[in-house]
Amino acid sequence: MALARQAVALRFLRGSPLLPLAHPSLGAAAAAAAAAPATSSVTGTGAGGASSSSSSSNLFFGAAARGAASQRPPKSASLKRSKVAETGGGADGSKEDEAPVRYGPLDIDLQPRDQLRPLLPTWNPPPTSPPKLDQLEVGLRLRFLLEDRWWAATVKEVEDERVKVGYDGWPSKHDEWVTKASERMYLHESHHPDYVAPPVPKRYQPNNTPTDGRGNPLPARAPRPRVYDPEKERLKRALRPPLPFNPEKERLKRELRGQYVPPVMDQQQQQQPLQSQVQTEQPQQQQQQQQ
Repeated sequence: MALARQAVALRFLRGSPLLPLAHPSLGAAAAAAAAAPATSSVTGTGAGGASSSSSSSNLFFGAAARGAASQRPPKSASLKRSKVAETGGGADGSKEDEAPVRYGPLDIDLQPRDQLRPLLPTWNPPPTSPPKLDQLEVGLRLRFLLEDRWWAATVKEVEDERVKVGYDGWPSKHDEWVTKASERMYLHESHHPDYVAPPVPKRYQPNNTPTDGRGNPLPARAPRPRVYDPEKERLKRALRPPLPFNPEKERLKRELRGQYVPPVMDQQQQQQPLQSQVQTEQPQQQQQQQQ
């Protein structure tokens, strides 16, 4: 649109309002289509000239649009495919039968190597048979059909004519009631004679380490006795920060060593010697002052 406005402005500046100018990017065909009808309308004047100018501008805009459309890039192949898919047929009108993309395992693995594989849904039915009426009991593992996939499930409740099936790993709001003769139920692959259960993870394996009488685990090997090094102990003591003196602790240490320990005195007993010492010092000071 801006390009067309520039072309109209250039026409009026050059003094030929009826001569349409085509931009070089529109191609020679657009320029010829725009100039051909404009030459026949140059003779018009007054109202006729105004009408001829409007007609020439319309012709110019139409030619510009046709030239721009002729230079558009071709549509991508993906858009063509989506258009064909919407119409439901190809170029010859026949429907394209493309197999849907299926994510996840297609068949049951009778020798899984991890604990997750027996819980994944599969596209193909398991290599087992539907359960018999006498086999339907609480806790029976199944493969349950839902939306073209066989999900791992378990029987939760059993009634006279129907059973309640719960999907393994899913909340109970997804449980379903089906009849006992439903064709959506197949026995789980764990009931197959060739099924080999996956190994139990190490964190769930039983701990066979020996224990003592109290149940404490015994060490794997006997502890090595430490060799006493007096020089090392001296350096360790020297590097330790000094601790504040604790008389009670020192008294207990002397008792444990079998050394003499002075008797513990109360605060009153500790203050009596101080008072007697003060009383003896005061008369001596008075005598000295009198002399």
